[in-house]
Amino acid sequence: MLRDAVRSLAEAKIAPHAAAVDEEARFPREALQALVAGDLHAVHVPEEYGGAGADALATVIVIEEVARVCASSSLIPAVNKLGSLPVILSGSEDLKKKYMTRSPRATACSPTASPSRTPAPTPPA
Repeated sequence: MLRDAVRSLAEAKIAPHAAAVDEEARFPREALQALVAGDLHAVHVPEEYGGAGADALATVIVIEEVARVCASSSLIPAVNKLGSLPVILSGSEDLKKKYMTRSPRATACSPTASPSRTPAPTPPA
């Protein structure tokens, strides 16, 4: 079911923008918006912090299905997992609450949709 849901979302919302993302060498904002709307950008976040609490296999399925249509966009869930795993494994409860809980001010590349402390750099033109 997860694979089918991600594949459907990726084909409908991410694939139409993949060529432009590559040609313009830009961050795939459309993919981020689609993944956040589908609650698929950071499925590994534990349930107690508002995430799906998915295991590593589910996270890989999300990455794989997004990568089928846009390799650049697949880095969103991949980097979210990579960036937040140290906090999940070793962070204090305060750090987990600070960085794992959802925020309406989510920004691109924020590991778990928490507000970013430093804006993401703008890629060169």
